[in-house]
Amino acid sequence: MRRDPTERRGAILIVVCLGLFLLAAGAGLALDVSRMLLVQKELRSRVDAAALAAALELDGASDSVARARAEAAAVVDAERIEFAALDQAAEEPAWSDTPADAARVGMVRVTSVVGVPLTLVRTVVREKTASVRVRSTARASVESRPVELVR
Repeated sequence: MRRDPTERRGAILIVVCLGLFLLAAGAGLALDVSRMLLVQKELRSRVDAAALAAALELDGASDSVARARAEAAAVVDAERIEFAALDQAAEEPAWSDTPADAARVGMVRVTSVVGVPLTLVRTVVREKTASVRVRSTARASVESRPVELVR
């Protein structure tokens, strides 16, 4: 009994196995990316709230920047938070975590970074977590609206 050399027995098994592997890899990527986007959305809300709460503390008092920093840290409650204030009356306004004159600070910037654990993608890449970084800026004003979010 000789087989016909053009017969393709078993080739469909290889194609199905490869297709299932690609389907599982795509599902894993979709799962990890959707989790990162969900965490980013939740973190965005918290960082926006922290920036607005911090801006409300900017009243020109000497301790207003310290109060704003403490308020932002209390609202966000993340792994890592960065706080900066903008001295708007300076010749060259620049962000600083410790501004020289708290009375001239009119804006705050809150940045937060959290790690999101990867589930299926970590089998392909060596990283076990992915970092999600969100930044929000708010300005205190004396107009009819006391605080506004700047994006």
